[in-house]
Amino acid sequence: MALGTLCKIVPQDIVVSQLLPLFEMFVHDSTWHIRRACCTVLPPFVLSLPVEMRANQIEMIYAIYSMDVSRSVRNAMMEVLGELIAGFEQDTVPDTLLEHFLEMGQQPMNEHELAVMCAFSFPGILFWPVPWTWAGL
Repeated sequence: MALGTLCKIVPQDIVVSQLLPLFEMFVHDSTWHIRRACCTVLPPFVLSLPVEMRANQIEMIYAIYSMDVSRSVRNAMMEVLGELIAGFEQDTVPDTLLEHFLEMGQQPMNEHELAVMCAFSFPGILFWPVPWTWAGL
């Protein structure tokens, strides 16, 4: 959790050279609590990276955590998806992030969980500049 705070106050070159390798080590930790914590701090951590690195880092972690053995980790990844999308602001949002949001409707959850996940992520989706429909949900 401290990495999420540190990345906000240290220079970007330190985040890339020293904190990113440490964060990536925690991403692959065998303890689900650690992996879930990585999801929690993912938005501020990724936003501290250079723009050209953000999408690749998000995609790498999403690929790992969307298939995680822990349901808690999988859900935590979906919980931060809208915040990750919103973090691109005026920069081009990768299409794959929106596709991941739309795929949330196909995840094996009960209706209440799905509604909460989508509602939580919806404000981030509003920043996406390309027209789309709710057909995927």
